[in-house]
Amino acid sequence: MFSCPGRTIFCLFALLGGFSGRASAAPMVDLDGDGLSDIWQIAFDGQGLEPDADDDGDGFTNLEECKHGTDPFDADSRFALVRTEAEYGGVAVFFNGVANQSYYLEASSDLINWEA
Repeated sequence: MFSCPGRTIFCLFALLGGFSGRASAAPMVDLDGDGLSDIWQIAFDGQGLEPDADDDGDGFTNLEECKHGTDPFDADSRFALVRTEAEYGGVAVFFNGVANQSYYLEASSDLINWEA
């Protein structure tokens, strides 16, 4: 929970498993140069997918699905905010995530300076 004076805006970021905080991302394997992880494409049998397409119609491009580790052929496999609840001294954030993913929450009172 964050205790920031005034109005605070929360932003949730999903990171690929193995990354944490603000660490630089390790290079992804993309031998075909399409911008999508070859490992992700193999995992979901998605070779030949277009990065800007939305094959499952869930509102996320294949590139976004790749970054979040979700299934590009399953509209129910997506990162989604479920609800927020005010709690004493902060806010509880509930979301649908993906197994083996890392998530962190950042807060800002001015949309310029952010803290985890």
